[in-house]
Amino acid sequence: RIKGATMKKSGTDQTIDALNSFLRGEIAAVETYERALEIKFSNPSIPQQLRECHRSHQMRVDILREEIEEAGGTPAEDAGSWGTFANAVEGGARSLLILLHGLGLPTGGGAAVGENDAT
Repeated sequence: RIKGATMKKSGTDQTIDALNSFLRGEIAAVETYERALEIKFSNPSIPQQLRECHRSHQMRVDILREEIEEAGGTPAEDAGSWGTFANAVEGGARSLLILLHGLGLPTGGGAAVGENDAT
């Protein structure tokens, strides 16, 4: 191999990389909805909407994993940097919700913030 030379990825490798990027994003979404479903909401329709979104993203995870395997690739196991980003955003949103609740201000989403929500 020549020093400084890089190997160009094949079209299939680029496709697998792109699909894995999408997969990591969908895994992050599934994990975020799972955490959101742990919150107690005063509006009973919110958990149903969250479950529908969770199912939709889980279906995409399953499809992407299958497509990656059919293309000869190995599907991502976790959300990677997408998960780190989603965790940071979700943690910030949860902190804001707790702060608003503590100040007696409306939270807007019908969430009932309780002692198990402060994690």
